[in-house]
Amino acid sequence: MTRPAAPLSALFERALDGLGTEPDAAELPILSAAIGVLARRGTRAATMDDIAAAAGVSRATLFRRYGNKDDLFARAIRAAVHALLAEVGRIFLAVAEPTDRIVETFTACMRFGTTVIAADAEPHHAADMAAVLAQGEPSVLEIAHRFVTAQIIEAQEAGRVPGGDPEMKADALLRLTLSYLTPPRRFDLTDPDVVRRIGSTVVAPIIVHA
Repeated sequence: MTRPAAPLSALFERALDGLGTEPDAAELPILSAAIGVLARRGTRAATMDDIAAAAGVSRATLFRRYGNKDDLFARAIRAAVHALLAEVGRIFLAVAEPTDRIVETFTACMRFGTTVIAADAEPHHAADMAAVLAQGEPSVLEIAHRFVTAQIIEAQEAGRVPGGDPEMKADALLRLTLSYLTPPRRFDLTDPDVVRRIGSTVVAPIIVHA
């Protein structure tokens, strides 16, 4: 019988609390397998047996190292979020042109999104993920909104993008980004070329055009 799982929101909170701890090389395959199982089945249906099979390790190994599936999922989410933040940080350091920066950041977010919500995810999992992003004070969405708004204001003040209400633009950008991850998906978001084309023709114009 599957042990009742912690709500996905609780797992995100635990993951973000320990964000500074990076995984070691030995556990990366396990965390990758855990994220894959989470993306397809969600916390309710997934089991340690599923993760063990995907990782190619024994169930006993997982329990010995992580204790339970909630701790393992929290650790896997932490690693995925850490990787996303590190990638976005590298993008902002390396890419100066506004459109290119938006496209590359959108691509990184889609890579993260398709990692935690598979295209064939069970319906309740996609709903759980959407709810998680809106929970908390501040919520993940609110943190993202503040960050994007600040970047738009900075670019407007530097004359790199046209004027307009930065908060409205940030809100539109985030809602559009999330909508692409909601199943069913019309486009293959695992294809970087497809994602970059969406980013450059649909997402970036919200910011770089008046």
